Amino acid sequence: MSVYTRFLIPTFIVFFIILLSYNYIEVQAVDYKTQQNQIHRYISKLEKADAKLDRQILRMDSWYFSNYDNVNLVYKEYFNILDKPPLLPEALKDTVPKIKRSLKAKHVLIEKLKSSNAILRNSVNYLPELVNVVDLDIDVALGKGEINLKQASQLRHSVQNIVFHGVTRQLISRVNVKPDLTPPIQIPSPLLEKSWYDMQKHIEVLIKYKQRDEDLTVQLENAQLSGQLETLNILFAGHLLSLEENQKLQKWWLIGYFLVAVVLIIVLFLAVRYYRNQHSVHRLESLTDPLTGLGNRRKLTEQIPVYLAKARQNDDTVGVLFIDLDGFKSVNDNMGHKRGDQLLQEISANMQASLRQNDLITRIGGDEFVVVIPCASASNLRRIAQNLISICTIKVDYMNKELNVSASVGVSCFPDDTRRPNELLEFADKAMYQAKLNGKSCIAFYIDI
Repeated sequence: MSVYTRFLIPTFIVFFIILLSYNYIEVQAVDYKTQQNQIHRYISKLEKADAKLDRQILRMDSWYFSNYDNVNLVYKEYFNILDKPPLLPEALKDTVPKIKRSLKAKHVLIEKLKSSNAILRNSVNYLPELVNVVDLDIDVALGKGEINLKQASQLRHSVQNIVFHGVTRQLISRVNVKPDLTPPIQIPSPLLEKSWYDMQKHIEVLIKYKQRDEDLTVQLENAQLSGQLETLNILFAGHLLSLEENQKLQKWWLIGYFLVAVVLIIVLFLAVRYYRNQHSVHRLESLTDPLTGLGNRRKLTEQIPVYLAKARQNDDTVGVLFIDLDGFKSVNDNMGHKRGDQLLQEISANMQASLRQNDLITRIGGDEFVVVIPCASASNLRRIAQNLISICTIKVDYMNKELNVSASVGVSCFPDDTRRPNELLEFADKAMYQAKLNGKSCIAFYIDI
């Protein structure tokens, strides 16, 4: 696996994680929106149920209201809504139980108001009968002579004031003025006195329950749940604002992470590129002869197996030429190493220029070179070797005399001589020494030894 491939894999992983994070935020936003819609509908249901319950309580004050079943149904509907809330955020979880407790307390007041209201209605319905009894007893007392016409008229006028101007005014106009229930005269008739007393007590009870009815109505007005529902709305609005801010913050964080990731990836890319370039430079230096710019022994050791593998695959040949310069030592000894190095550079450049692009030439020692020639017959190898000898044959002037430099070349062939890379180089070296024994400046094939 290449360095860039190793670099690209974590890069794709980072971008994939960022993409998943963005997708998660978007899915979460959709879920939050769905939850918000559910909560909004839930609060709307609560407000509608609360308004319906308040309307039913107002109708209870009407004298034409006679059925309390609707009140009970609205209460149960309200309670069921509170009992089945949607998934609420932490900020709203405590509010619904508080509203439920307040609704239960309000229901207790409603039950008391229903009881008081029922007693009040029955008392009002029974009052005309008591008034009729008093009126009949006035006639009886008048007939018996216990009272005169004037007294009878006074008693009837008092009853009219008490019932129609006192009690009725309180019931209709909500005027909390207790009527005077004392009879205008001293009642001599025991029967009339009893009926008057019964009417008086009944009116006192009626006024008592009317006052209780009004007190309960005031308590119910003070027990309104609209304030708590408004608090729920405010908390919900605050939750939505906080949620929106958090989502914006998440997106900004994601953008920040993305930018940081991009910067890190760019830095890593540049670092990997620098490392790769440095590695290439160091590798090239480790495979290159610093004097001539040719390959060195390490490059030769690495490349011979490659050439042989291709030859095996294509059923072809590979020739190895081992070149040793003759007379080079005298140049070095007489003219110095600097001139010797210049001579090596000239010979190396000329030999490399004479070879093909896919041929390999290396310097493996002071004046030793190895050339690898793929796809070449024995005659071609001999021709190439002879050409290299010609290139290496140089006359150097030194103090009115000539220093002669030439080359001895040993040749080994794959697969005729061997199939092993190390033996191929070894056999070429032996053939080179055989060329030196043959008189130098000549060619020797290992197969001929």
